[in-house]
Amino acid sequence: MSGIKSETKKREDEAYKKGKERREHLEKGDDPKTPKDDDYGDMTPGEKEAYKKGYRGD
Repeated sequence: MSGIKSETKKREDEAYKKGKERREHLEKGDDPKTPKDDDYGDMTPGEKEAYKKGYRGD
């Protein structure tokens, strides 16, 4: 069970990083990509929450 949990946590951490990077690029104005380009639609609900936290800077 812990293997699944750690894999889920790993994927959520990656989603957070993607969201954070997207926000940083937006602030700099150097990247016209959107969350869709990060495969946001294919993320699990937990990954989406982590992505949003990174994107908002939480």
